[in-house]
Amino acid sequence: MRHRSFIAAGVVALAVTAAVAASVPAGRAAAATATVTAPTSVSLPITSYYQLAVDSADGRVFISQGSNGSDSIAVTDFSGTVLGSIAEPGPVEGIALSPDGSTLYAALVGSTDVAPAISVISTASLTQTTSYPLPAGDTPQDVAVQSGKLWVSYGTGDYGDAAIGDFDLSADSPVLETQAAMSGWYSAPILAADPTGTGNVLVAALENVLDPTVVSYDTSADPAVVRAHGTPSGCTGNEYDYAIDVAVVAGGAKLILACDWPDSEQVYAYSTSDLSTESPVYLTVGTPNAVAIASSTGLVAAGGANVPQVADVYTAGGTETNQYKAAGIGGALEDRGLGLNAAGTELFAVTGYWSDGTLEYSLNAYPDPALTPTTVTLAKPASTTVGKPVTITGSAAIGNNVPGTINSIAITRTGAGQPGTTVHPTVRAGEFTWVDYPPGGGTYTYTATYAGSATTAASSASVTVTVAKAAPTLSLTVTPSTAGYGSAVKFNAVVDTTGSPVSNLTVYAQQVGGAKTRVAGFTGSGRWNLTGTEHFDRTTTVYAVYSGNAANAAATVTKTVYVGAKVTASIGGYYGTKSGYRLYHHTARLRLTAAVAPAKKGECVEFQVQKYVKRAWQNVRTTGCVTLNAKSQAGDALSLGSYARGVPYRVRADYLRGKDTSNLDADSGFLSFMVER
Repeated sequence: MRHRSFIAAGVVALAVTAAVAASVPAGRAAAATATVTAPTSVSLPITSYYQLAVDSADGRVFISQGSNGSDSIAVTDFSGTVLGSIAEPGPVEGIALSPDGSTLYAALVGSTDVAPAISVISTASLTQTTSYPLPAGDTPQDVAVQSGKLWVSYGTGDYGDAAIGDFDLSADSPVLETQAAMSGWYSAPILAADPTGTGNVLVAALENVLDPTVVSYDTSADPAVVRAHGTPSGCTGNEYDYAIDVAVVAGGAKLILACDWPDSEQVYAYSTSDLSTESPVYLTVGTPNAVAIASSTGLVAAGGANVPQVADVYTAGGTETNQYKAAGIGGALEDRGLGLNAAGTELFAVTGYWSDGTLEYSLNAYPDPALTPTTVTLAKPASTTVGKPVTITGSAAIGNNVPGTINSIAITRTGAGQPGTTVHPTVRAGEFTWVDYPPGGGTYTYTATYAGSATTAASSASVTVTVAKAAPTLSLTVTPSTAGYGSAVKFNAVVDTTGSPVSNLTVYAQQVGGAKTRVAGFTGSGRWNLTGTEHFDRTTTVYAVYSGNAANAAATVTKTVYVGAKVTASIGGYYGTKSGYRLYHHTARLRLTAAVAPAKKGECVEFQVQKYVKRAWQNVRTTGCVTLNAKSQAGDALSLGSYARGVPYRVRADYLRGKDTSNLDADSGFLSFMVER
């Protein structure tokens, strides 16, 4: 027996996986499901099952329950919602729709109270409009519409004797007409006709017997004639060979037979002219027990018995598009349990499952069976940096095959205020790669998209990647770092950035207690520097500010220039000068004055007196704190005496910081004096 792995409803026929690699480990993102509608499953209010008919015109599904079921036909819409039921006077087996979908024909097998008949039902009102009785003793089983006639397989009441007859639907009061070429059946066969209603082909298959007989008829002739008769090669030669379901391809040239053939999971197509095997062969999981055809597109659904996978779907040319498991609670596919609408956009499967000893039934609806669902998965790194590559790699598979080439994969990068970029990577042996360099920092979304085809759905998945801006190299030098009041201070700011986006470099200065002011600026890219000279009268912080751009982060560096105060001093009361010394009488008072800039009201100055002894200047007196007045000035006096006669002296004013720290301590120059008289 052939084995294949089961795939959930909405099977992956194209899988695309991609890894986004950077300098950090990648994490896995959730896969995105292909753009097809999810299958549904609803419980059916039936006690047995025989056949379903799909009304493409009105979007309904009709379900008959067989001779052991309730006396009604269940009705649902295409979403599976139960709309109600059509009450009948007896159990219903075969059902068939007119080609235009306006009329439903149902084979009533009769009961002790009701004779067998064909119920004629309006699909608009869902009520019986009339019935076609069968001759006494005849019991209908299957029905099919072809060539303007309703064909009925029926048992005659005699053991081992059954036939196929017809009702001429153009007659005012149709009655069953026997067909000589359609008699001699062992039991009432199952029927199938060209779904277009115009192919003049009717197929009958004897079910549930070994080496089953299959006959195709030309219904354009009156009476009908046999086109081919025999046992198809794919349904004979083994211990158990049972025909379970049959369908006719639009136009009538081929029939497709689901045959319960031991160890076989193949559904064959046969010529209606001679029952020779035709291509393609449709594979199932489990022994085949159901087949359905979409009349407009030729889509084929084939199902297997007693396995989780209930349907394999193929194009008219034999390309597999989908595999489906039962949705909802699940269960196994019922014999003759598949149906397709004419366009092949809706597939239905009746499944049965045991619950507390009772067989329960569900209708599974699979939208878009012609489209193979696909998935795309991506992995994402936590982050990377501008200038470093983001490598996107992926792999693609269609069905169970790895394509040699495929040109419908697109990867799009969006976000971070940048224009979107799309590439179409070459796919070889199912794999592709894109090495991307994001142009700037920010959060980017990478979306991998499979565009789809006539038989595969489009799908996509996205991940976000955080790209940090590059850190520029920014330096600032300030010379000197400790400066005198108002002296020249040189600065040099240097920036080196990634890439070529334009940005700004600005130098600011902010003195203690003052506002930040711009002193220089330049716009450029790459590497450049900014130089200049400034003069400060207080301690000042110098800022080099790089504005940043899409690729580079903003940056700031600072340097502090410590600035001393300006102290000036003077002395008075001297009578003359000699060799740079101011000359005093020993009885004089030496007047001391000092001024400090910037203004330092309330701060201190001290006057320091030194004398020259043994070839060195030695401190002899310090006045202590003399408070600066509102004009930032202070004064004091020294009393001189004869002890000082003939000895060189000098004096200066020292500024000492208190609460005001905007300047460093500073001294005036020394003023020299001597007592001569």
